[in-house]
Amino acid sequence: MNIRLISNCKHILMQPLKSYKFICFISIIFSGIMLSCSSDEQCRENKDVVMQADFYHVVFNAATQTYSINKITIDSITIQGLKRDSITGNEVLIDSVLYNNSKSLSSINLPLNKFQGESKFLLKINGINDTLVIYHTNQNQYLSLQCGCIKTFNIDTIISTHHFIDSTSIVLHQVNTNNAENIRIFN
Repeated sequence: MNIRLISNCKHILMQPLKSYKFICFISIIFSGIMLSCSSDEQCRENKDVVMQADFYHVVFNAATQTYSINKITIDSITIQGLKRDSITGNEVLIDSVLYNNSKSLSSINLPLNKFQGESKFLLKINGINDTLVIYHTNQNQYLSLQCGCIKTFNIDTIISTHHFIDSTSIVLHQVNTNNAENIRIFN
């Protein structure tokens, strides 16, 4: 009888301990899921670094003898990256097409080269080809332990051909995650 009483007491004492372990286990799993989701979302938001270029046209008003700058919409634009072939030394198209006959755009976002200080693009604007070359310096920007680093850029110079493009200007040298206008392309 004493053995049975001891066995029953042991069973009664172990029940709360098992449920306590289970609650602790569920709490740890839930906390881990919540923490990992919030920091992962932040990393996705802050990592896109692209250069924004807007299109403009300068108009001279003869009556007032003043110039006005008007933002324009491009009817059709196709953009591909260019790189120098290491064997031939010629410029060749990079496989990916950034914009493929896109319609009615007044601004474009271009990724800059993370490994070199020069980014080249072939722009086909309303059926007219131009080449755009951006010289820049690359900088690592530390975000956090979970997110790591991103590559930001500082635009130094812009060179282009002049078929559709009349001129270019730098508005904001620093290219980061702010989604701000960096350069202007004039027609």
